[in-house]
Amino acid sequence: MTTTRPAPQPDDQAASDSTFSGLTIFADGEPAGHVTVEFKIVPSCPGICHQPHVDSDAQGRYSIQLSPGVYNAMCVVDVESDYECGPRGGDGGPFPVDVPPYGQHLDFVVCEFADYPSCLSD
Repeated sequence: MTTTRPAPQPDDQAASDSTFSGLTIFADGEPAGHVTVEFKIVPSCPGICHQPHVDSDAQGRYSIQLSPGVYNAMCVVDVESDYECGPRGGDGGPFPVDVPPYGQHLDFVVCEFADYPSCLSD
C-alpha cells in the first residue's frame, strides 16, 4: 500500500523573502522592458550549468528566487544595440550579491555606450 503525503504548503513570508527583485530602467528613469538580468554563480561551476536569470517585464520589473550563495549580478541588452547595462551604483564590473539575506532589491540602468559606466551612479 502506498501512502501519499500532502504537498507542503509554502509559507507566504518565506516565499516572499526568498525573492530578489528590482527594476531595469533607462538613465532618464523610464522603464526598460525585456532586459535579461543574470545572477552568475561564483565561483563558476565546472562545465555547463544553469545560471539563474530572468527577463524584466514591459514595465521593467523583474523578480527571481535565488538559492543561498554568492553571485555576480549583471544585465544583458541586445548585442546589436548602442546600449550597455549594469547594476545601479556599480562601476560596470561584476556586482557581487551575497544571498541570504533574501528580499533584496537591485535596479539596473540601461544607457548609451558613451555614458557607460558613469550612468550607473545614483
